Amino acid sequence: MANSRGRDVSIDALTSKLESKIYYHRDAAVEYLDIKTIVDKVVEEKNKLLAENTEFLNTIDKVVEEKEKLQHDHEVINELVAPMEKQLEMVKKELEEVKYEHVAAKEELAVAKEQLAQKNKELKVLRKKLQESEAMHTQHEQQIGSASEPARSKMVTRLSHTRAILLQGSSDNDIDRHRCKKQRSYPQVPNNPTAGQHSGRDDDQEVVRQKLIKRFSEIDAGQSIGIKKMGKLNEKPFRDACAVKLAPKYAGAKSSELYALWQELLDSPNWEPFKSVIVDGNHQVTRLLTVVTSSMCFISS
Repeated sequence: MANSRGRDVSIDALTSKLESKIYYHRDAAVEYLDIKTIVDKVVEEKNKLLAENTEFLNTIDKVVEEKEKLQHDHEVINELVAPMEKQLEMVKKELEEVKYEHVAAKEELAVAKEQLAQKNKELKVLRKKLQESEAMHTQHEQQIGSASEPARSKMVTRLSHTRAILLQGSSDNDIDRHRCKKQRSYPQVPNNPTAGQHSGRDDDQEVVRQKLIKRFSEIDAGQSIGIKKMGKLNEKPFRDACAVKLAPKYAGAKSSELYALWQELLDSPNWEPFKSVIVDGNHQVTRLLTVVTSSMCFISS
């Protein structure tokens, strides 16, 4: 009995020890699995870190390579910009010079405008004097109405041609002024008692005319002014003359032809309707040009 009780105690002790070992190994296995899982995670994280480290190193290599390229490009740009900076400095200096020249040109233009305004004022004064001179000549012609026809025709021719000289404003001003002086040298008709009383007045008028011609020449700087401007002709005298001379079916066409011819001539700034011939060594303005003489004779005949 006592032996059986002792065996039971031994069996219980072995059973308890065996169960203890079993529980121990089971707990150890669980812990091993936990440790193995943790180790796997650590290895996985290590591999990730290694991959990231490799990628980071590659990125650093790329950055270094890009840095070298940028340094090379910077050097090339500096080489290109250096001469451009010199050109820019030169352009700045040129712009400064142009600015000074522009300011000087503006000042010169202002001075030229003032001079032109002064010349215009003088020209207006001379024109006024010329108008007064022509008015005095008109009064003089009325006073010497009893003078002979040759003397009056010479005076009218002289005044008309002087007006043509002023209007024409061409490069022949010197020749025309010489022509006017020659015409003024013609002897007056001795039976005109008032002819010698106005010689001083005529000299003053000639001086005014020559000043006006000179002022036109100065304004135009020696070039032709070409200010011969005339209005439109009246076509009625042409129609009336042709209606008298021609049949009705031809009168209209002929009058239009003559009107167009005269209007074209008057509109031309280069047309000079007078000829200059030498009579006894002196220049004298005579008849109209041949191109219009026939039409003039047709109308007046």
